[in-house]
Amino acid sequence: MNKMMTDERLKQLYYQGTRRTFVAVAENSQCVIYYSEHTPLIGEARDYITNDRNAFGSHFLGQTVRVAKRAQEDIDDYFTALSARSESPVGVLTEDKTKISYKLREILQKAVNMSVSDVHIEIYERQTLVKFRVDGKRKTIQVIPENREGMRIASVIFMSKSEQKESDFKPSKVNNGALQEDLNVKGTQRTTNWRCAWVPSTHGGKITIRWIDKDKKPPDLKTLNWEEAHIELVKEFIHGRPGILMMAGQVGSGKTTSIGSMIEMIDKSYSVHTIEDPPEFQFDEVIQTHTKPHEKVGGDSDEYLDQTYYAKALLRHDPDYEFHGETRTKAAAMQVLRKGETGQKVFTTVHTSGAMGIPVTFIEQFGISPALVSSPGLLRLLIYQALVRKLCPHCAMTLEQFIADSRIPESQKNHANYTIRKLTGDNRISEQQAARVRFRDPDGCPHCDEGERGRLPLVEMIVVDDDDREFFKHCDFLGWKKHLLEKGFKTITDHGIVRIARGEVDLFTTENKIGRLFTIQSQSVYRRIFSDE
Repeated sequence: MNKMMTDERLKQLYYQGTRRTFVAVAENSQCVIYYSEHTPLIGEARDYITNDRNAFGSHFLGQTVRVAKRAQEDIDDYFTALSARSESPVGVLTEDKTKISYKLREILQKAVNMSVSDVHIEIYERQTLVKFRVDGKRKTIQVIPENREGMRIASVIFMSKSEQKESDFKPSKVNNGALQEDLNVKGTQRTTNWRCAWVPSTHGGKITIRWIDKDKKPPDLKTLNWEEAHIELVKEFIHGRPGILMMAGQVGSGKTTSIGSMIEMIDKSYSVHTIEDPPEFQFDEVIQTHTKPHEKVGGDSDEYLDQTYYAKALLRHDPDYEFHGETRTKAAAMQVLRKGETGQKVFTTVHTSGAMGIPVTFIEQFGISPALVSSPGLLRLLIYQALVRKLCPHCAMTLEQFIADSRIPESQKNHANYTIRKLTGDNRISEQQAARVRFRDPDGCPHCDEGERGRLPLVEMIVVDDDDREFFKHCDFLGWKKHLLEKGFKTITDHGIVRIARGEVDLFTTENKIGRLFTIQSQSVYRRIFSDE
């Protein structure tokens, strides 16, 4: 690769905007400018190099500069190569890396202080936003009025701080990694672990940093506010015959924490092994293997140190219980099913929109044979979980107070009144329960954040039997839904109604998470279209 030309003036031109779209290169004593997208800055760079006597010792003074188009990846390679000259690919000088690292540490320490689950650093054309997710709700913590600092933070994360990254940082390429930072957690200095990811955008990109060892030990299910009946069903799985427990939920829904609580319930006279990317909790007397899905087994191998590789390796280690992190691929799904068939009790997580979506995902998305998914005794317990913010008991409002409050829009008042009346009219809740329903105070109080503090789980469970497996076998999922409801299956909406009736969660917060409590018929929707005509 030819040497990239850089000085303070060229840096100013290179780093205007969010993407590095051109580079000046010294090639056989001549200057060449390579570009991926046309920009007027190319002309400014050319004029500076050929007309300014202070530029590069006048070496290129009066020369004709050749301009040639190249792929964006080629342009990125030049900036990546700067790391060998004590600079990062987005212009972070060695002496500045300490400042950026300190800035990152400040952000993470503040995140720890606020008990944040995720840090989002969003880089736009003219600004960088730092946002925290607290109790499932995003908040803007800092506005930086330019994008360059955000790009520098991304560079330092993936070029200096991150371990097990997919590759060196290139602004136009997706990247994933992990970083550690010594921080003060509740008065104790300890090493914290964070999973970090980068995705490019038109004018910059986004860094997502997740705190993966917020708690060294998972709380028990009772502390997590699971219902007693749900806990008993988990105990039956743990103490029952071999098979698979699959847990679904959105990102950040607490799936891994709940399964961690289940693993803590297992008698450790049994052999327990987890394969995770990475392990999020520290268990006593549990072997935990950190998968590295982007690292090859060996130089000439086509295999990677991923979930599938370690799952096959465990066949020789006689485990009684296994936890296979998130199942994302057909190969990983096949290993989960294989273990369930060979006598282990297996826990895994999957991304679906409900417990009923789990077998659909395995059959339709992963391409697993319906005959295998419906094997007798294989799938035993299907769980879906969502987390909903908890009402503040100090400022929550009754329905009467909510309707009388001038801060509340009329549309919300009408919806609240209609929903509570319908719940009582349909005998979903009693009049006594309706009197206990509470609503969020939008301004909150000193005890909360806009009327809510903490989160509560909403859970639905399917105890799989042979009747269910017949529906899997024939891929009759609409029929299966009808069958489950006829048997009395309690949906996540049912659990939401229970918590609303206890005065634990707000109606609107709940519906924002799991959808309307009552399905709106399509005929009603269509009638409202062009209703003013």
